This record gives sequence, C-alpha cells and structure tokens, in this order.
Amino acid sequence: MNKRKKEVEELIKFCTMDNRVCPVPKRWAHVMKILKFKEQDKDIQGTIRCLILSGWSFSSNDSKKKRLHHQIRFAGLWSNDDKMFNELKKYLLSIEKECWHYTKRPYGLGWCKSKI
Repeated sequence: MNKRKKEVEELIKFCTMDNRVCPVPKRWAHVMKILKFKEQDKDIQGTIRCLILSGWSFSSNDSKKKRLHHQIRFAGLWSNDDKMFNELKKYLLSIEKECWHYTKRPYGLGWCKSKI
C-alpha cells in the first residue's frame, strides 16, 4: 500500500472511532471549502457535496459516513492536490469531540462551541 493510500485509510479510521459519523453540519460545510467545491465539475460536485441542510434530515448515518469517506478519498487519492488533502486531514483531526455527529454519543450532549 502506498504512503498516501495508507494516510487516507488512517484518516478514515480516525473519523469512525468512537462511533463518529461525520462532523456536525457547520463543521462539515467547511469541508466543502477545503475540497474547493465550487471549482469542481458538476459531476464531481454531486459526489462530494456534504449531506447538510435538507440532506441532513433525510440521510442515514451510514450515508453520511460514506459521503465523508468519499470526500477523504477524493482529496487524498483522486484530486492530485496534496495541499487539499493535507488541509483536510489537519482540519478533521482538529475537530473537537463535541463537534462530531455520532451513532451513539459517547460524550453526552455536548455543544459544539468552537469557531471554524
């Protein structure tokens, strides 16, 4: 396994630890900025759009998790933009535990207070 693929899989593993699903909507929206969403082709936009706003209520935890993992793979394996992946990795690793959505919240009902 090459170094980048290993980094991608380690980041995905981190993002699923402790029953994590994805960042809460405000934090997840920032991921689209990192992925340069508005600069991507329409076909790509459809596959990397965060499931927030109306998509949040109608999407399962599994769908949200799969979308986040796809975003990580896009940045790390398919975008050919090392800076993008490094920024995404740094961002996801820095999100406080209260700012994640969980299948089972292990930390109580904490509130995401920090700024992006």
